[in-house]
Amino acid sequence: MTLENQEGELVHGMRGGIPSSRMEQIHLALPYSMTLRDVLPQLDDPLAGPHVGVRQMKAKVRLSDGWHMLNQARLALLEAEACTIFYDEIQRDHTEALYHCRYYLDDAALRLCSSCEHMVQSVILHWSLSIPKNDPLAGADRSSGTSRNGSLVLALKAAEKSNDAYVRKDVATVLKRLRSSKAWKACVKYRHDWVHSRLPA
Repeated sequence: MTLENQEGELVHGMRGGIPSSRMEQIHLALPYSMTLRDVLPQLDDPLAGPHVGVRQMKAKVRLSDGWHMLNQARLALLEAEACTIFYDEIQRDHTEALYHCRYYLDDAALRLCSSCEHMVQSVILHWSLSIPKNDPLAGADRSSGTSRNGSLVLALKAAEKSNDAYVRKDVATVLKRLRSSKAWKACVKYRHDWVHSRLPA
Protein backbone atom coordinates (compact mmCIF):
# COMPACT_ATOMS: atom_id res chain seq x y z
CA MET A 1 0.00 0.00 0.00
CA THR A 2 1.43 3.39 -0.96
CA LEU A 3 1.80 6.33 1.36
CA GLU A 4 -0.64 8.21 -0.86
CA ASN A 5 -3.29 5.53 -0.33
CA GLN A 6 -2.66 5.56 3.43
CA GLU A 7 -3.16 9.33 3.49
CA GLY A 8 -6.46 8.82 1.68
CA GLU A 9 -7.89 6.39 4.26
CA LEU A 10 -10.63 7.85 6.42
CA VAL A 11 -11.33 7.15 10.08
CA HIS A 12 -15.01 7.45 11.01
CA GLY A 13 -16.71 8.03 14.35
CA MET A 14 -19.99 9.64 15.34
CA ARG A 15 -19.00 12.29 12.77
CA GLY A 16 -17.82 11.83 9.19
CA GLY A 17 -14.40 10.50 8.27
CA ILE A 18 -11.11 12.34 8.73
CA PRO A 19 -7.74 11.32 7.22
CA SER A 20 -6.09 8.46 9.13
CA SER A 21 -2.87 10.49 9.36
CA ARG A 22 -4.70 13.23 11.29
CA MET A 23 -6.29 10.66 13.61
CA GLU A 24 -2.85 9.18 14.27
CA GLN A 25 -1.59 12.64 15.25
CA ILE A 26 -4.43 12.99 17.75
CA HIS A 27 -3.64 9.57 19.24
CA LEU A 28 0.04 10.41 19.63
CA ALA A 29 -0.74 13.66 21.44
CA LEU A 30 -2.58 11.87 24.27
CA PRO A 31 -1.03 9.40 26.75
CA TYR A 32 -2.04 5.83 25.89
CA SER A 33 -3.88 4.80 29.06
CA MET A 34 -4.39 1.20 27.91
CA THR A 35 -0.72 0.46 28.62
CA LEU A 36 -1.44 0.56 32.35
CA ARG A 37 -2.79 -2.95 31.84
CA ASP A 38 0.78 -4.10 31.10
CA VAL A 39 1.78 -3.03 34.62
CA LEU A 40 -1.38 -4.25 36.37
CA PRO A 41 -3.01 -7.14 34.44
CA GLN A 42 -5.81 -7.32 37.03
CA LEU A 43 -7.20 -4.04 35.69
CA ASP A 44 -8.85 -6.12 32.96
CA ASP A 45 -10.31 -8.69 35.35
CA PRO A 46 -10.25 -7.56 39.00
CA LEU A 47 -12.21 -10.64 40.11
CA ALA A 48 -9.56 -13.08 38.90
CA GLY A 49 -7.45 -14.87 41.56
CA PRO A 50 -5.66 -15.09 43.83
CA HIS A 51 -8.30 -14.98 46.56
CA VAL A 52 -8.21 -11.83 48.73
CA GLY A 53 -10.39 -10.37 51.46
CA VAL A 54 -13.56 -8.43 50.72
CA ARG A 55 -11.95 -5.02 51.33
CA GLN A 56 -9.01 -5.79 49.05
CA MET A 57 -11.38 -7.12 46.39
CA LYS A 58 -13.37 -3.88 46.56
CA ALA A 59 -10.10 -1.98 46.15
CA LYS A 60 -9.25 -3.99 43.00
CA VAL A 61 -12.71 -3.40 41.53
CA ARG A 62 -12.50 0.34 42.26
CA LEU A 63 -9.09 0.52 40.58
CA SER A 64 -10.39 -1.32 37.52
CA ASP A 65 -13.43 0.96 37.33
CA GLY A 66 -11.14 3.99 37.51
CA TRP A 67 -8.98 2.62 34.70
CA HIS A 68 -11.99 1.97 32.46
CA MET A 69 -13.25 5.51 33.12
CA LEU A 70 -9.80 6.86 32.23
CA ASN A 71 -9.87 5.00 28.91
CA GLN A 72 -13.35 6.34 28.19
CA ALA A 73 -12.22 9.89 28.98
CA ARG A 74 -9.35 9.45 26.52
CA LEU A 75 -11.78 8.32 23.81
CA ALA A 76 -13.92 11.40 24.46
CA LEU A 77 -10.84 13.64 24.08
CA LEU A 78 -9.97 11.90 20.81
CA GLU A 79 -13.47 12.56 19.47
CA ALA A 80 -13.39 16.20 20.59
CA GLU A 81 -10.27 16.75 18.47
CA ALA A 82 -11.58 14.65 15.55
CA CYS A 83 -14.89 16.54 15.51
CA THR A 84 -13.06 19.87 15.46
CA ILE A 85 -11.11 18.72 12.38
CA PHE A 86 -14.16 17.28 10.60
CA TYR A 87 -16.62 20.11 11.18
CA ASP A 88 -14.12 22.99 10.92
CA GLU A 89 -11.91 21.78 8.07
CA ILE A 90 -14.09 19.41 6.05
CA GLN A 91 -17.69 20.56 6.50
CA ARG A 92 -16.69 24.17 7.20
CA ASP A 93 -19.34 24.57 9.88
CA HIS A 94 -17.77 26.25 12.91
CA THR A 95 -20.98 26.16 14.97
CA GLU A 96 -21.19 22.37 14.56
CA ALA A 97 -17.49 22.10 15.44
CA LEU A 98 -18.03 24.01 18.70
CA TYR A 99 -21.12 21.98 19.61
CA HIS A 100 -19.52 18.55 19.12
CA CYS A 101 -16.21 19.56 20.67
CA ARG A 102 -18.03 20.90 23.76
CA TYR A 103 -20.13 17.72 23.96
CA TYR A 104 -17.08 15.44 24.09
CA LEU A 105 -15.08 17.74 26.37
CA ASP A 106 -17.98 17.70 28.85
CA ASP A 107 -17.95 13.91 28.63
CA ALA A 108 -14.18 13.79 29.24
CA ALA A 109 -14.32 16.14 32.25
CA LEU A 110 -17.05 14.11 33.95
CA ARG A 111 -15.28 10.80 33.33
CA LEU A 112 -11.85 12.07 34.43
CA CYS A 113 -13.26 13.16 37.79
CA SER A 114 -15.03 9.82 38.23
CA SER A 115 -11.84 7.99 37.27
CA CYS A 116 -9.83 9.84 39.91
CA GLU A 117 -12.47 9.25 42.57
CA HIS A 118 -12.49 5.50 41.90
CA MET A 119 -8.69 5.33 42.02
CA VAL A 120 -8.36 7.36 45.22
CA GLN A 121 -11.08 5.26 46.86
CA SER A 122 -9.14 2.16 45.76
CA VAL A 123 -6.06 3.45 47.60
CA ILE A 124 -8.15 4.20 50.70
CA LEU A 125 -9.61 0.67 50.67
CA HIS A 126 -6.24 -0.94 49.93
CA TRP A 127 -4.59 0.86 52.84
CA SER A 128 -7.67 0.28 55.05
CA LEU A 129 -8.01 3.97 55.76
CA SER A 130 -11.01 5.59 57.35
CA ILE A 131 -11.93 9.15 58.27
CA PRO A 132 -12.42 9.61 62.04
CA LYS A 133 -15.93 10.81 62.92
CA ASN A 134 -14.55 13.98 64.53
CA ASP A 135 -12.51 14.86 61.42
CA PRO A 136 -13.93 17.83 59.42
CA LEU A 137 -13.62 15.68 56.30
CA ALA A 138 -16.27 13.31 57.64
CA GLY A 139 -18.92 16.00 57.41
CA ALA A 140 -17.83 17.38 54.06
CA ASP A 141 -20.59 18.43 51.73
CA ARG A 142 -20.46 16.24 48.61
CA SER A 143 -22.22 18.88 46.53
CA SER A 144 -19.32 21.27 47.10
CA GLY A 145 -16.78 18.71 45.98
CA THR A 146 -14.92 18.80 49.31
CA SER A 147 -15.57 15.11 49.97
CA ARG A 148 -13.55 14.23 46.86
CA ASN A 149 -10.78 16.56 47.97
CA GLY A 150 -11.08 14.95 51.40
CA SER A 151 -10.45 11.50 49.91
CA LEU A 152 -7.34 12.78 48.19
CA VAL A 153 -6.09 14.50 51.37
CA LEU A 154 -6.69 11.31 53.36
CA ALA A 155 -4.65 9.22 50.89
CA LEU A 156 -1.90 11.87 50.82
CA LYS A 157 -1.61 12.00 54.62
CA ALA A 158 -1.36 8.20 54.75
CA ALA A 159 1.30 8.17 52.02
CA GLU A 160 3.40 10.77 53.83
CA LYS A 161 3.31 8.68 57.03
CA SER A 162 4.01 5.35 55.31
CA ASN A 163 6.92 3.15 56.42
CA ASP A 164 7.53 2.33 52.76
CA ALA A 165 10.08 4.81 51.36
CA TYR A 166 8.67 4.50 47.81
CA VAL A 167 5.15 5.33 48.99
CA ARG A 168 6.38 8.09 51.32
CA LYS A 169 8.32 9.80 48.52
CA ASP A 170 7.14 8.85 45.02
CA VAL A 171 3.46 8.11 45.67
CA ALA A 172 3.09 11.13 47.95
CA THR A 173 4.73 13.31 45.28
CA VAL A 174 2.24 12.14 42.64
CA LEU A 175 -0.70 12.82 44.97
CA LYS A 176 0.65 16.29 45.84
CA ARG A 177 1.15 17.07 42.15
CA LEU A 178 -2.45 16.10 41.41
CA ARG A 179 -3.80 18.10 44.33
CA SER A 180 -1.88 21.25 43.33
CA SER A 181 -2.42 20.97 39.56
CA LYS A 182 -4.20 24.03 38.15
CA ALA A 183 -5.48 21.96 35.23
CA TRP A 184 -6.92 19.34 37.59
CA LYS A 185 -8.54 21.98 39.80
CA ALA A 186 -10.13 23.55 36.72
CA CYS A 187 -11.41 20.13 35.58
CA VAL A 188 -12.89 19.37 39.01
CA LYS A 189 -14.52 22.81 39.26
CA TYR A 190 -15.96 22.40 35.77
CA ARG A 191 -17.34 18.98 36.72
CA HIS A 192 -18.94 20.30 39.93
CA ASP A 193 -20.47 23.29 38.12
CA TRP A 194 -21.76 21.00 35.38
CA VAL A 195 -23.34 18.56 37.84
CA HIS A 196 -24.62 20.90 40.53
CA SER A 197 -25.23 24.28 38.90
CA ARG A 198 -26.81 23.46 35.54
CA LEU A 199 -30.36 22.38 34.88
CA PRO A 200 -30.68 19.60 32.29
CA ALA A 201 -32.04 20.67 28.89
